[in-house]
Amino acid sequence: MSESFSGGIGHKFSQGTCGALSGAIMAIGFYAHGDKEKHQSLASEVYDELKKQEGTVACGDIYGKFHFGHCDGCIGCVVSKVLEILYREGDIQTKTVQITNY
Repeated sequence: MSESFSGGIGHKFSQGTCGALSGAIMAIGFYAHGDKEKHQSLASEVYDELKKQEGTVACGDIYGKFHFGHCDGCIGCVVSKVLEILYREGDIQTKTVQITNY
């Protein structure tokens, strides 16, 4: 289902949003389904976290610096943020699920 996110949506790189971010936003949408304001607020948190880490959310900009050697870092960033949100919201009960070394 998420294969087309690699290299930005449709492998467009400079024209595409980071695929890790796109997937994370979909997960947040699944979680906050039916509550548009909550979905937008949580999606914004994930977006801001990746932008803070990378300075951009454009796949082409990240790829230009690291090629595919940094995709794990982007994935780790957004997965960690989604887990943080789910823990904070009370929907997971443990902090032991952590992504490290990104």
